Amino acid sequence: MNERLARESFDSSGFDEYASVSMRDSRAPQLAIAEESEKPFSIERAFASLPSMKQTLCRVFIGVTLIIQAYGAELSLEPVDTPVDSPPKGFAQSIGGEGDSAKWRVIVDALPPAMEIISPLARNTNRKKVIGQFSNALGKSRVPMLVYDKETFDDFELTTHVKVVDGQQSQTIGLVFRWQDPSNYYSFRIDTLGGWFYFRKVVNGLAQEPIGNRIDLPSGEWHSLQIKCEGPNISLSLNQTKSIPTLTDTQFVSGKIGYFTEADATAYFGNTKIKYRPKIAIAQRLVEQVMEKYNRLIQVSIFANETDATPPRLIASNFEQRIGTPADEAVLDCIKRGKIYYAKTKKSAIVTLPIKDRNGEPTAACRVELRKFRGQTQNNAIVRAQPVAQMIEARVLDKRDLFE
Repeated sequence: MNERLARESFDSSGFDEYASVSMRDSRAPQLAIAEESEKPFSIERAFASLPSMKQTLCRVFIGVTLIIQAYGAELSLEPVDTPVDSPPKGFAQSIGGEGDSAKWRVIVDALPPAMEIISPLARNTNRKKVIGQFSNALGKSRVPMLVYDKETFDDFELTTHVKVVDGQQSQTIGLVFRWQDPSNYYSFRIDTLGGWFYFRKVVNGLAQEPIGNRIDLPSGEWHSLQIKCEGPNISLSLNQTKSIPTLTDTQFVSGKIGYFTEADATAYFGNTKIKYRPKIAIAQRLVEQVMEKYNRLIQVSIFANETDATPPRLIASNFEQRIGTPADEAVLDCIKRGKIYYAKTKKSAIVTLPIKDRNGEPTAACRVELRKFRGQTQNNAIVRAQPVAQMIEARVLDKRDLFE
């Protein structure tokens, strides 16, 4: 059975703001009187039958496709939404060691076809966007990195294709994983100049002894790399062949994933897919606990920004397919000024309240949608929504708590 989608379309201008009055608790939301508004705000609601819930859900966020399945999730890091000759979206650049900054750009190249080409006259038509590193600045300790910045991974399976394009000083490229920062990470490397593929751990900027084998690896050709991490066990394969025994290391138990080159090496990276089980943040656990406790709630959503450099977005909700949605104007003002916003539909009341930290400062926003009852007013809708915000605030001493 196909998933049924029920949508109600609103406009965020339908939120009425409450002016402030004094409250005994400095962490309590500020309230005052406002007229009820018939103007709506935007919201999307999804309902699914049990069979349809087992189907795959898919959403695209900053150029990265996320497929939620029963066993976990799969990320495709293909830069489909990034224009050619632009830096790839969803990634952060950094440099290990010393040297000039890198030049990471999206280009189009012919990747290995899904099926083997038999005829020598056949053309490879599998041209896709890939990520390239084009800076050939020298420096033996220079390690340009491009790290996927939207997820931290514990156990995972990764497959990708990499191609060395050029390099006079070095032709070493590969993947970083369980990456903490530019000085602490694991890496899976291939060296087409020296004929090596190997694992290396870097701790506090010091590279440990490599573990690997010699092999003839031509440059200018695509090679497939596979990584599987389960707890402390690390399995590495090159071109579908496992030539390094399973490694065991407990230095890093989770971290980010990314690409790297070394010294003046230039390279392409494409077809990267990661299977993993998403971590459940405290914010999402709080939403689940709130929904269990209060049975007349339709929706609970938490909005926040992880850093000052990123805008607030939806980080937790009982409608998980909407996570990542940018915050609307009512939410932005709620976080900025600590104001409460109210709107209504024919069957529900929607209240947006600030979540305050231990110092009483707004640090996030909570949107609560409640089923209406006969004679319900703005005031009692807000009174009904306040325990939800208070339950979240009891667990949030600092904004960072929401992202742990």
